[in-house]
Amino acid sequence: IKLPKDLMRDTALRWVEVNYHTIWLVITVGTWLLFGFDTMIYWLVAPAGLYIIFANGDTNVLEHTTYLPFVYRTYNTDDNSVNSPISQFITWGEGYQNNHHKDQIALNQAFTKWEIDPTWFILKWFFLDKETIAKHQKIL
Repeated sequence: IKLPKDLMRDTALRWVEVNYHTIWLVITVGTWLLFGFDTMIYWLVAPAGLYIIFANGDTNVLEHTTYLPFVYRTYNTDDNSVNSPISQFITWGEGYQNNHHKDQIALNQAFTKWEIDPTWFILKWFFLDKETIAKHQKIL
């Protein structure tokens, strides 16, 4: 796996990687305690489950099914991956599989002006320093 070296030096991102499961456990329990069980299921558990079903690698339903409506291929890659705005919305940023297969290490997977990658905005606003953002910002 190719990893951008500047990202591996970022202490905040390394901390998030090491503590990923603990962070999700705290977020899930905190959401349950603050907002109730239904909110926790709707905002955290359901999207995670949908991600596993719809956008998890080779088993995903939407990004590798070219006959479904609203899916498209921006790049001619060596596989049958597609981009799915529906999956992108449901899974909070995992729907641009064809874009990902074109450039696997890009932080921002929204390659056209009308695509939106919420994961990129979270990284950009909360975790990355200005130098790292400048290196990985795509010019549209």
